[in-house]
Amino acid sequence: MPFRFAPLGAILLGLALLSTTGGCKQSTTSSDAPSDSSAEATAQRTIPVSSVELVDSFGNALDRFGRADLPSATDSAMLRRWTDSLYTKGQSLQREAPDEARKHFQHALRASRVLSDSTGSARYSGAIGETYRLESRFDRALDHYREALRISRALNNRAGIARSLNRIGTVHKDQGRYEEALVQYRESLQIGREVGDRESVAAALNNIGNVHESQGRYEKALARYRESLQIERDLGDREDAAMSSRNIGILRFRRGQYDEALLRAQKSLEIQRELENQKRIARSLNLVAGIQLRKGQHNQALARYREALQINRDLGDQGGVALNLTNMAIINGKQGQHENALSRFKKGLQVYREIGKRRSIARTLNNVAATLKKLGRSGEVLARYRESLRLYREMGDQNGVATALNNIGAVYRTNGRYKEALARYRESLQIKRELSDRHGIAKSLTGIAKTHEDQGRHGEALTRYREAFKIRQEVENRPGVAASLSSIGTAHLEAGRLRAATDTLRRAVRLADELRLSATSPDARRSLLSTQIGTYRALTTAHVRSGRPESALRSVEQARARLLADRLAGTATGDTALAPPSTTELRQTLGPDEAALLYANTRSEWPLTALVVTRDTTVARTLPDTTARIAIGTEYRARLKRLRREDGPLAAGTGSVGATAVTT
Repeated sequence: MPFRFAPLGAILLGLALLSTTGGCKQSTTSSDAPSDSSAEATAQRTIPVSSVELVDSFGNALDRFGRADLPSATDSAMLRRWTDSLYTKGQSLQREAPDEARKHFQHALRASRVLSDSTGSARYSGAIGETYRLESRFDRALDHYREALRISRALNNRAGIARSLNRIGTVHKDQGRYEEALVQYRESLQIGREVGDRESVAAALNNIGNVHESQGRYEKALARYRESLQIERDLGDREDAAMSSRNIGILRFRRGQYDEALLRAQKSLEIQRELENQKRIARSLNLVAGIQLRKGQHNQALARYREALQINRDLGDQGGVALNLTNMAIINGKQGQHENALSRFKKGLQVYREIGKRRSIARTLNNVAATLKKLGRSGEVLARYRESLRLYREMGDQNGVATALNNIGAVYRTNGRYKEALARYRESLQIKRELSDRHGIAKSLTGIAKTHEDQGRHGEALTRYREAFKIRQEVENRPGVAASLSSIGTAHLEAGRLRAATDTLRRAVRLADELRLSATSPDARRSLLSTQIGTYRALTTAHVRSGRPESALRSVEQARARLLADRLAGTATGDTALAPPSTTELRQTLGPDEAALLYANTRSEWPLTALVVTRDTTVARTLPDTTARIAIGTEYRARLKRLRREDGPLAAGTGSVGATAVTT
């Protein structure tokens, strides 16, 4: 087999020609090409017409030729150079087309083995693993990362060891195996510090911060991010410093510190624009938009998402396009445009399916299911959640599995399938505890509590609500604390512990008011108030059942006053001093046999109770006809003429008032 090296040289020359001419056939020579004119002629005839065909031809050549068939240093040098070119090309394709990038890396790996280049083999094996990780094919990714780690350990290449450990840690993090991830990251951090590789140290610190953040350990996460940021600033690495600042912004966002989060996100965006890194510009735009969305600034958020969408389309980044479509769908949902939201979610889902991003598919299926539920298409909801669960299980993504189980549990609870609901919530809770995900633990506990409450098991519900409350206090999740207080108060109310219910619900109202008044936009205040209304309803009920109709009236009118203030967009800077509207003028308009209905519950499982003002007093009454539920409209009051005393005495403080929308 004395002549096998010549066709390999021809293939390498073909690579050189295609690279030089941008894919066009040109008559040119390379200083590293064989001088044999027949070999050059062969190369001219066999140059592939596309990148994929080129890589295939290169791979076929490697299959046919072994290291023993490379008699000259010229061929080896050319092979090394074009192996590097394959790697560079693969990197450029990695996020948009991981399968095609993988083909480049695989051929580079084969070439490195022909050359007995162990360092290159570790490098390319790690790159192949990264393409699998991006496709959420975690087992295959780990196989290649571990092979790269094995080679690096054999070479005592400590930088390569640290890099492989970081990558293995990231797979564990993506799977929700946080403690395993921390083991890998910490070993990588130690190696980086020992060899003085500050870039590696900064990367490991950032990754450790990611894990702490996912576990709800925000103070630890913040410390790691700040340490990473300081190193990057010392190194003059503006791009990575911008990303660390962005991570701190995300952390602030998770803690509800939206103003500081937005400032950091905008600063990161400004730096990325200066550096003209389009991909990171798009990512920063997404973060800015996400914060604006949470602040209720829907139009501004939509503009940012559209800008990011255009960038991703220009880059050909289909994953980025799908992400922007699904983010825009979330805005549609917030605005009540559920059909538009469903359409965009489905478009994003289709793109994710086409490019094989399984985690994104699973996440979007959850969003599709939630939207279908809002549209009343409950028959389709469970199938979507189950498909999402199946995908998460296949990927080994424990965090995703727990999320899907929670969603399925909520569907079963709504349908009255309490035993099945509890089973799903408990499985989710077990996973979240194994992951040390404290936010997730609180959420699963709350689901279990609601299921007990629906079955009238108030003591068990209270126990779980209190556990969730304690966790949310510890992780400084103030909106979660307010929600837990509201749930605890409602559970006391259901159990007939009226004093405890009143005290707890008042605490919930005060905290919710603080959060709402600290919000920086009318949209954000209205959003918070919409979740607070349920607390006002429960507090009104507690007052009525305690025989305090005047206190009940104050609760109703405080809710209405806040709604009115917030609907006067841009005019309300604070409303804690707003006095509830007086009923004096209202009473003066009523005749002796007339009453004004100010409040009525619409919760079907509770007795129908009305809060009524007569000419002389404020009373509560349980109405005999539970089908005569009256929806309070946008006007301030509705008249109930002919509500005569002979229909039954108006007994102050009797009956119960349940949950209903209180509107101005």
